[in-house]
Amino acid sequence: MSTKYPIVLVHGLAGFNEIVGFPYFYGIADALRQDGHQVFTASLSAFNSNEVRGKQLWQFVQTLLQETQAKKVNFIGHSQGPLACRYVAANYPDSVASVTSINGVNHGSEIADLYRRIMRKDSIPEYIVEKY
Repeated sequence: MSTKYPIVLVHGLAGFNEIVGFPYFYGIADALRQDGHQVFTASLSAFNSNEVRGKQLWQFVQTLLQETQAKKVNFIGHSQGPLACRYVAANYPDSVASVTSINGVNHGSEIADLYRRIMRKDSIPEYIVEKY
């Protein structure tokens, strides 16, 4: 039995559709498709703010809704992905049927906080964090 609306897989920070030749959501899209679901994978900035990634996801969803003639989408997001999903759900609730978070960083990331404490303010990685 398939879902009423298409499923959109949304990657996290530093995510791409493929990492070293392996799909980010390895096997998940295929398994869902075998069960009869329409599955699409969004491609967002690997490094950017939640707002920017949310806007990118909304652009993806608009195109998807137009192409599929669906009224809504179901999101499955991993890591930072659910934050972009929640951005779309909050700003365009009539277009979102559900948001499923897989290990979402809904309360921040302890490792990111630790990293920010130990990195020098003038380091290249810290510059990237501040810029994007």
